[in-house]
Amino acid sequence: MTVSSRAGGGTIFKFDIKFNVVESTDRQREQPTRRVIAIAPNQPRYRILVADDAFDNRQLLVKLLSAIGFEVYEAKNGMEAIEKWEQYSPHLIFMDMRMPVMDGYEATKQIKAKASSTSPLVKGGEDVSETQATAIVAITASSFEEEKAVVLSTGCDDFVRKPFREANIFDVLHKHIGVQFVFEELNAAPSFPENEVNVLTKTAFSELPPELVANLQQAISNLDLEQMQTVISQIREINQPLARASAACIKNFQYEQLLNLIHTLRDET
Repeated sequence: MTVSSRAGGGTIFKFDIKFNVVESTDRQREQPTRRVIAIAPNQPRYRILVADDAFDNRQLLVKLLSAIGFEVYEAKNGMEAIEKWEQYSPHLIFMDMRMPVMDGYEATKQIKAKASSTSPLVKGGEDVSETQATAIVAITASSFEEEKAVVLSTGCDDFVRKPFREANIFDVLHKHIGVQFVFEELNAAPSFPENEVNVLTKTAFSELPPELVANLQQAISNLDLEQMQTVISQIREINQPLARASAACIKNFQYEQLLNLIHTLRDET
């Protein structure tokens, strides 16, 4: 620090501040290093219930979880979720909060109330010696922080926003029911033919009609598989390698890679 002063002119203080630049959390999250490929051995046969009125949304989670060894059940509304919970006693429920017949808020309240007044857990109608309470993780498209507070106040144990990443799902499974996973090192890019490795670029997307890019962004944000496939088919008519690469990302649940490209493209326009 230096000081200089002049009679009648005041005093000037000068100093330098040194600081380290820390990457933002979002940037760190854009660069995952590992991918779950299986449940680690010597663990229970974990039962998971997916409650969502949208078939495509349910299938995203069902396929993801079944592929690595979970026993997965489905429910189309809150009433079915309660019935499946009573029948199978899942270790964890992924509960969509907006459903017909009975929404996720009411279903969560009833499950938590029943769980606190009944014991032991029941699986398939048979008494089993388990004491772990069912964890309930809310799945919602809401981006408002107030919504999270409302969801947690109903009894949900955690909160995941759509569109979610694989890592979000596996993180809450580990956090709430203690699942241990086997990981595979991620490559920097999805597995494409050698001549298509670098087709997922801002330039490639910039050459598409803007409304097509907007439709793809909306489909991914809403986890609407049918709309995703429709947009991919339209992209295929313009750029087949880009369509194949985008379809591979969707198949591997790598939605964030596509959204990052789209957001970067929009930031530059």
